[in-house]
Amino acid sequence: MPLRRRLKARSQSPPKRSASGSPSPRRDGLDNVDDGEFDNMLAPASMNIGLEEAKRVRNDFRSSCLNRATTCAVSGEGEPWCPGPPTGPGVQACHIVPQQHYHLYPSADRHHVDDDTPVEDSPRRLREAWQHTWNPRNGILLMKHLHEFFDARLFSIHPLTLRIRVFVPCNALARFNVQKASVPATTDRKALRYHYEMCCIENMAAERPILDAGSPSEGKKATSGTGTPFDARTDLPVTPSPPKISQETLLETAWRKKRKRFY
Repeated sequence: MPLRRRLKARSQSPPKRSASGSPSPRRDGLDNVDDGEFDNMLAPASMNIGLEEAKRVRNDFRSSCLNRATTCAVSGEGEPWCPGPPTGPGVQACHIVPQQHYHLYPSADRHHVDDDTPVEDSPRRLREAWQHTWNPRNGILLMKHLHEFFDARLFSIHPLTLRIRVFVPCNALARFNVQKASVPATTDRKALRYHYEMCCIENMAAERPILDAGSPSEGKKATSGTGTPFDARTDLPVTPSPPKISQETLLETAWRKKRKRFY
């Protein structure tokens, strides 16, 4: 896949410090991100984006998100207590479709001859998907801890009703379940749908009990020497019926699996 990482510049001047010895606060009101932000920033190889251009795109995304909202879309928190910054500390601009997954951005446009071509083989579609990912319509403001939960797909926002759906029994999220999120009217509902559907798929799989797939000898009999795991097979080993499991046990099992993957 023609994707590549945008590496951070080797030499960067440290942030200016005040007389107290602490770095000067950001004027845009948003929290600083991790130092390795550009290590995780992806872009199509054909775009040849430099570090300065990447900084401009990132800053434009953040400032545009601030122009559309000033508080957390879920909790409503983050208002500043003094004039100056547009929002208080702890508020971050969050991608709905993660920028690392830009090539999966949903698109309904079907007006080009290469629309049937896989997205990884179309430089135009890759470029458009990357641009959509950094469009402010793909962004919402979230408190820092809710940003982490959102990226981990522990909760989502329904694309039609804008109701918050919590997928794990986490006390930090439970109070927001079924509440209505406050998102700008111009937010891309296709991006919200993508995030919501991915949350449903991942959390349904987490609740699924582990089943016995059969013995290795049965697996060898079912596949010929030239076959692959993707070949059509009619003699799959019989999977035993899963035992009856209470809802509480399913929720606890799902939460343990999500915690192990998240932490």
